[in-house]
Amino acid sequence: MKHEDSEAVHKMRVASRRLRAALDAYQSCCDPRHFTRVYGRVKQVANALGHARDADVMLHYLYEQLEGLNEDEEAGVRWLAEHLQGYRQEQQQHLDNFLHHFDSKKLEHQLKVSVRERTGK
Repeated sequence: MKHEDSEAVHKMRVASRRLRAALDAYQSCCDPRHFTRVYGRVKQVANALGHARDADVMLHYLYEQLEGLNEDEEAGVRWLAEHLQGYRQEQQQHLDNFLHHFDSKKLEHQLKVSVRERTGK
């Protein structure tokens, strides 16, 4: 959340993908109506993380390209990186807002409710 380490967003994004994979595996054990809500919420988290992560990846790639460029090419890459940095800041702010309003306890409750109780049959 401090925007100092782009790997933190990467790790959260990986975790959200793993959670979606686990949800896919347990979908047949869940009430479809509740499951859809939980899955949709997790997908929203993954999307917010994805937008922030994509900007980090693009910037990293651009900075790697600087070596070996001529002066004009370098100026163009730096201009693009500067504008992408602004986009990254917007996405980070959006992610911050999203996470500050995200109710993990509610998601946990919805997940528990979505799992059907198995009968002894």
